[in-house]
Amino acid sequence: MTVHDETVREKIILATIECIEKQGLHSVTIRGIAREAGVNSAAINYYFRSKENLIDLTLQQTIDHSLMDIREILDDTTLSPRTALRNILMYLLEGSLRYPELTKAHFYDSIVLNRSNPRFTGWINEILENIHSLLLKSSMKKNEPDRRLEVIQMLSAVIIHCLIPEFNKEYLGGDLKNLPAQYRYIDTLLDRYFA
Repeated sequence: MTVHDETVREKIILATIECIEKQGLHSVTIRGIAREAGVNSAAINYYFRSKENLIDLTLQQTIDHSLMDIREILDDTTLSPRTALRNILMYLLEGSLRYPELTKAHFYDSIVLNRSNPRFTGWINEILENIHSLLLKSSMKKNEPDRRLEVIQMLSAVIIHCLIPEFNKEYLGGDLKNLPAQYRYIDTLLDRYFA
């Protein structure tokens, strides 16, 4: 594949992300993606064969990208376990609030169709294991089953806001769309486990 082909493919994938965000997963069309990417519909069929293949590849690339970013946080040996965990949870919260429709698209199979998506399940499990390893590195003295429950609780506390961003807006007296509110939310959450 030539550099030009890679550039066009990347442009189409970025346009797909934009279209999912603007219209929602099930309202995305090949024409809309082509218009957003500045290409014709035939280019999408040429590079991806179908809208389903394009969406599948787009979702895969966004998962791969997020795992690279999370691994980069984990590889930073200057961070304490709590700070690394804070950065991971902030990354997930901030990213999902910035891209709510893309986040919902990742959860679609699990929530709406009640079936497991191996790629997405693998992504979630890797995040859970990463959080677990950070808790092991901390000075927290917990038994293994309790520590695993805490991992699920932490991730669940972030996921609820990813899926239903307006969930606690009235109760909280504001939303989590601004960065200081997000940090406050994550810090308060971590204080429960690192007290």
